[in-house]
Amino acid sequence: MSFFSRGKKEKESLVVGLIAIGSGGIEAAIAQNGAIVFSAKKDLTSSARDSIENFSTAIYQGLTEVLTELQKSSAPKPTAYHCILPAPLFINGIKTLEVNKDQPFLVDKKLIDSLMAESVKSFMADQTPLFTQFTGDTNRLIENDIFTAELNGYRVNDCLGQKTKSLKLIHGLSYGSNKIMSEIEKTIKAGTQQENIRFHTFPATAFMGLDALLGNDRDDYLVIDAGGEFTDIAVVHDRALVTHFSFPYGFNFMRRSLAESLGSTPADVVSTIKLYFQNKLTDDARVKFEAVVAKERKAWLEYFLAAFNNISATTFVFPTIYLLGDELSTLFIQDFIRDPALQELVINKKYFNLSTVAALLNLSPIKSTMFTGASPFLNLVAPVFSKSL
Repeated sequence: MSFFSRGKKEKESLVVGLIAIGSGGIEAAIAQNGAIVFSAKKDLTSSARDSIENFSTAIYQGLTEVLTELQKSSAPKPTAYHCILPAPLFINGIKTLEVNKDQPFLVDKKLIDSLMAESVKSFMADQTPLFTQFTGDTNRLIENDIFTAELNGYRVNDCLGQKTKSLKLIHGLSYGSNKIMSEIEKTIKAGTQQENIRFHTFPATAFMGLDALLGNDRDDYLVIDAGGEFTDIAVVHDRALVTHFSFPYGFNFMRRSLAESLGSTPADVVSTIKLYFQNKLTDDARVKFEAVVAKERKAWLEYFLAAFNNISATTFVFPTIYLLGDELSTLFIQDFIRDPALQELVINKKYFNLSTVAALLNLSPIKSTMFTGASPFLNLVAPVFSKSL
């Protein structure tokens, strides 16, 4: 949903396909009238921690498999697909567009389009290919959206058709590898016979979903998804996505590291984690587990602190965090972020205000249409991508 569509009457599209490519897996779903009716998941044979050649090949293979599951289902077939890309498959950026004149001028679509076109040209100019490993690859624009607008220094919900002496726009952009995106398109077309395909990035998509859910209730917050191989942090300030950070330390990697330290298997570690948070481990097992977790906490917090210091240097952030991911990953990150050392980073030396997206959804009107087999992330964005003007 773009800035210029906020507050306008929307109609539900019939059926859309949603594809969320993660740093270690793929989830695909079918949404009808804003609600998911079927979903399928697949772990990838290679992750974002590996070479881009191996990771991209694993994506095409995994995508073929989940799309086969969608086609086998009795759910209605999508008329369009939205494919959400993870780090490191994109570069995003924010530009501030300003026009200041002595006399009032009209803000119309022609002016906005011209400003955005120049901004895109500047953003894409002289950029080396995202992945130089692919011979002849080029960058392709993914997102090109206005997040906020100000007239004469005041925030407005719609600037079109109004006169002003000063116009300020926050412009969100991103690009990715044309080779990878073309191969993904080819795979989707082969598996679905559908050519209506749009690409998005994780941070922009998470922001759109939360913004639609929260509205004016919250202007500044962080979105953290640590459920895969990577941890992604999206930063929202003044109701605009202003930056994104990613680091190679997510719950999937952490789970393998815990298993190695405990001399166990990733599957057995999951059982241990559940018992730990249910307070059902024996005293000896708890002491051993907490000693190992302390090492993981320290490593993750080092990455988080580096990212948060960069965030603090560029924008003012309220201490509110929304967590994405499955139940176990959010439990871990909640535990990590409650570390007393982080209090020094928070305004007024208070703890971060933590909430999970799953909890938000359960308190919202979306709850009645949520699909229990799908992730909170896809349940969050399904209503947004199922609407068109």
